[in-house]
Amino acid sequence: MGLLSGESPVEFEKLHRDLIAEHSPNGVLEEDIVWTMARILWRKRHMHTFGACRRAWERYDQIELRHRSEIGKRLMDERIVHSPAFLTSFLRRNVES
Repeated sequence: MGLLSGESPVEFEKLHRDLIAEHSPNGVLEEDIVWTMARILWRKRHMHTFGACRRAWERYDQIELRHRSEIGKRLMDERIVHSPAFLTSFLRRNVES
């Protein structure tokens, strides 16, 4: 199970064990069904974490896109595209910091 940042593997295992105790699976198929139930219940109970992670990634993508766009504009504005030495220096100052 892929847990998200802030989610407890110990709590997930407890949920899984509780479902095993409640349903007493017999055989591989029933064990898989209980495992699937645990994953679905876990995700349902922790949708707020999933949503927060999704929103954080979306925000990160927006910031990165804006940052890359600003660097590209500065490259064109300063006409450094034709000077490899200046381009290297510019990238060190603006990207590696």
